[in-house]
Amino acid sequence: KKRPFPSLIQKYNNKYSISIKLSILYYYKIFLKIPNLVTLNK
Repeated sequence: KKRPFPSLIQKYNNKYSISIKLSILYYYKIFLKIPNLVTLNK
């Protein structure tokens, strides 16, 4: 059997990987901000 719409699957995978990278960056920034906030509150 041939895979249906391989190009669509590739596009979906690309979007998925991009969103994962963005979310990792986002959470990483938040994670970096947390210690700063804690030290400021002390």
